[in-house]
Amino acid sequence: MEISPHRLRYFQLVLEKGSIRSAAEHVNTRPSVFTRQIQLLEQEIGAALFERGPRGAEPTEAAQSLIEYWRGCQAQQEHFEDALQARRSLQRGSVRISVSEGLAICLMDEVLAKFMARYPTVEIAVHIRATNEIINDVLENRTYPNLCV
Repeated sequence: MEISPHRLRYFQLVLEKGSIRSAAEHVNTRPSVFTRQIQLLEQEIGAALFERGPRGAEPTEAAQSLIEYWRGCQAQQEHFEDALQARRSLQRGSVRISVSEGLAICLMDEVLAKFMARYPTVEIAVHIRATNEIINDVLENRTYPNLCV
């Protein structure tokens, strides 16, 4: 089953405001727009979400389950966005380097030491290989397990 995130936002707003009319007024739109979106969402999940009454829309048990699902989705999205931002800002991540033995000491002293001091949570993996092996690894897009520095 695929649930429309667009309709879930309408659903969430009706829950927060307590009625379709209040939700519609909050976003300056017609109540019929909200009614239609809620009806389509109910069709998608195959269950009624609200019991409509004189005092507004009362959520059903299905609505309670759906809001738990929606909150989980939002939390997962936030976690994903945080992880992406951490990688973009080099707060987390990993770097793999293949280097010849003759350049390894220079790389460690002049480049990696500064990088590691600036980005201490980024994992660095160094694989020491012969030059011709490095060229073949690049040509064949071959990677190696992390050997952390």
